[in-house]
Amino acid sequence: MILSQFDHQQTAIINPGDVIQALPDFPKTAVTCFARGTFARILAEFPHREIAKTSVANLEIPIYELKFQGQKIAFFNSYIGASGCVAILEDIIAMGAENILVFGTCGVLDSNIKETSIIIPTSAIRDEGTSYHYAPSASEIALNHTYRKQFKQFLDA
Repeated sequence: MILSQFDHQQTAIINPGDVIQALPDFPKTAVTCFARGTFARILAEFPHREIAKTSVANLEIPIYELKFQGQKIAFFNSYIGASGCVAILEDIIAMGAENILVFGTCGVLDSNIKETSIIIPTSAIRDEGTSYHYAPSASEIALNHTYRKQFKQFLDA
């Protein structure tokens, strides 16, 4: 484990809501990906409009609204790296998002998993420092399984 201490207090000295305004009608669900090609394909596939912007030190991030099966979704391209990615996520939450789906790509060490397979994780190994600011210390963290079954059914359809 990188850190063995955790402060359970939810309010920090500086909070995203101190500098980011909540936006009326901001979608409750936000979806983000890391691959710019995938991001561009989704924007090409769905009608969308820019609803906000956020930024990290060296990059401005446009946030789009698109509709999927009648539901408004905020959609944006994530920054690579835990600190930059989380800074953007904190802004998105301050704007009004309550549910966030992050998807990306990965390598595998198991030769039984075919290239381009879709993997729905059940947990993650914590090998960076950022997540230790948001959850108690542990070398592994379980994922939220609330929608796992529905997501699997969607992919199997």
